[in-house]
Amino acid sequence: MTSYNQSIFITGGARGLGLELSKKYLGEGFRVFAGIRQSNRVTDQLENLYPKQYIVIQVDVSDDQSVTEAAVKIKKHADQLDVVINNAAARFKETLLSLDAIDIDTSLKAFNINTLGPLRVAKNLADLIKKGEMKVWVNISSEAGSIANCQRNSEFDYCMSKAALNMQSALLQNEWKEDQVKVLAIHPGWMKTDMGGERAPLSPRESAQEIYETIKKNKENVDKSTFIDYEGTPYPW
Repeated sequence: MTSYNQSIFITGGARGLGLELSKKYLGEGFRVFAGIRQSNRVTDQLENLYPKQYIVIQVDVSDDQSVTEAAVKIKKHADQLDVVINNAAARFKETLLSLDAIDIDTSLKAFNINTLGPLRVAKNLADLIKKGEMKVWVNISSEAGSIANCQRNSEFDYCMSKAALNMQSALLQNEWKEDQVKVLAIHPGWMKTDMGGERAPLSPRESAQEIYETIKKNKENVDKSTFIDYEGTPYPW
């Protein structure tokens, strides 16, 4: 195994925030395992620029077998992970439908990706994060998952899937407290991505830079999980 001081696994790493987080952590000397469904020109370039440091892991977080196989591939290269960032998520156009028009099948897809996807990752990589030095587990959440701050009257599947992800974060913190793993739920801000649209005020690169610093500043205190935004400001559950 090639030795690097620290290693990270990032899902949804092919574009948007996941891609920018990969670039940031590569620049900081991490070995990056990029969980992606399909390679593209940029991921191919990163593989050429960072041979052995940037490792593409084909994974579909909505599929049990795919996540299990991805974990096996990671474990061939590393016996520990310092950081895991569950970034892969979906927001379907049907989420904007009114209550009487909700498509339950689409809602199930949203939960399968946004909520159960990170849980599958946790199930398969718990042993590696417990052996890491930093031991930080990050679920990319959303302000849409805040019950206390809820202002919407629609977007049921997306909001509910992120609220459930927040509960997952709290449960994982309780589960891993004795192992000194810190669990963070982070709202990444409204970004110019396929999901956020062009009107968003924040670029994925700006968010990634802030998230990197926020993770470093909030990796202690394992007594309870933490819900914060990309700048580290506490967010109401």
